[in-house]
Amino acid sequence: MTTLESQLMLRINQSVKGQLDEIIQGMQKMVANFSVKTVDERSPLRNVLNTAIDPMSTLEVIKNYIRYQTGRKNHSKIWDKKYSQQYFADAVIQEIENLATYIDKVFTNTQQELEQEINALEPDSGRRTQLEELKTYFQKHQLRLRQELHLNLTQLYLGYLSREHTATRGK
Repeated sequence: MTTLESQLMLRINQSVKGQLDEIIQGMQKMVANFSVKTVDERSPLRNVLNTAIDPMSTLEVIKNYIRYQTGRKNHSKIWDKKYSQQYFADAVIQEIENLATYIDKVFTNTQQELEQEINALEPDSGRRTQLEELKTYFQKHQLRLRQELHLNLTQLYLGYLSREHTATRGK
């Protein structure tokens, strides 16, 4: 990882940290809405998480694995839970896709913060030159960084979801 990428990832991670509580609270609300605590069996979400953290995994691989789980004979009852005409499996896939909204916020915040810092510095400042390089790097690599962040957020989300199911079914 280059110095520019390290600096950028630090900024992005700080912005993500500011959104993480909102993501987790939304997930907890979804778990409550679907009453997944009533499914008293080993959580299949752990298997989904294991798929998500595989080095060769992608968002499509994860979503495909969830669909596969629902199509298996004798699949977990958790996937069949319904709330407002939607199955839990479909809701999880939708939530994974909706993480893009948070990524948009993170990237907008990061871009704005960089611009504010740049504008606050003198035009011939060495620090301004460094920040302008960082901004250029950010713009050039934005697509790849978005994909990586979406996968990382999905992995975090699935980890919290798995723990939430385990915690709620134990009550």
